[in-house]
Amino acid sequence: QTESATSPRPTPGEIRQDGISLAPTLSTPVSLPAIDSQVNPVRREATALEITGQAQRLWNSGSHDAAIELLKDALAVMERATGFDLIPMVRELARMELAEGQIRQALELLKRLEPALAGQADLWAVRANAAQRLGSHQEAIYAYQTALALRPGEPRWMLGAA
Repeated sequence: QTESATSPRPTPGEIRQDGISLAPTLSTPVSLPAIDSQVNPVRREATALEITGQAQRLWNSGSHDAAIELLKDALAVMERATGFDLIPMVRELARMELAEGQIRQALELLKRLEPALAGQADLWAVRANAAQRLGSHQEAIYAYQTALALRPGEPRWMLGAA
């Protein structure tokens, strides 16, 4: 069933009939009311995973820009709060940005959040790949070596470091 030309245009945040929640537009700020210092850790994790899931649904429906913007906006809010596991959201945002050719943005994200991501071997490898694609070979070697220190023996990373 398709939407007729006379039906009202859905608003950001509204759930469409196909179950996809529309992401806010750039002019509409992201409202994450469940995110504050009083939210318990289990709910914080669920909130980050819910947002990541919503972004994935947007991505899969072809709304790539909306998915990236949703993750960026939510990440900005969550960075200011405490107690959130940002790793799934950062992993997904970096993946989406790389898929869209936004390599520099993905690299800057991973560098900016390095303290929170320090123990994540796969994110160090993503960072290395982005640096390599941008021609920053010394940075790529460093990131691949860091990934290998966390997870020794990964052949792809060994090759990348070489």
